[in-house]
Amino acid sequence: MVLAVALVLALTGVVYLALLSQAWSDRATELDGVARELGTELADTRAELEETQSTLALVDSQLDGAQEQIHELADTVAQTGDDREIQRQVAEYQAELFAAATGVTGTMSQCITSQSEYVLALEAELGRIQGLLRAAGEQPTETPTPTTEPGPDLGAMREGVVSSCQAAADAHESLQQRLGDE
Repeated sequence: MVLAVALVLALTGVVYLALLSQAWSDRATELDGVARELGTELADTRAELEETQSTLALVDSQLDGAQEQIHELADTVAQTGDDREIQRQVAEYQAELFAAATGVTGTMSQCITSQSEYVLALEAELGRIQGLLRAAGEQPTETPTPTTEPGPDLGAMREGVVSSCQAAADAHESLQQRLGDE
């Protein structure tokens, strides 16, 4: 009778440990998947950041070219002896073009800043997930518990990045059209 009770207790312990081991294994698999997704999204966002930075460099060079064109136009107007009204119009055009280019540069800068912040948040979340994966490899206590620190709202951050970068793209397109019209 005592032997039967001991056998039942031993079997119960083995079943409990098997279930606990399976729970830890499932949790580790889930966290590994999340870490892989975050890594992929981080790589994609870094690529977008590089593309945006190269676009900003292009806008800066276009701004320099536009300013050079304006100076050439002003020189041509001054050489032909046109009156002050034309010079005022050239100055007004230059101011408008400079304001538009400054707006593009500002929105591009916002886009780059939000992308950089998003990359940092993705890196932090990836580190947090990797820490959870390392912790899953340790000796389990009773049940797996997630970290008490909540991660950032990556979805909201991603929407902010998309919004600011779309505004930058729209401003750039508007400047391109403006330069093409003139």
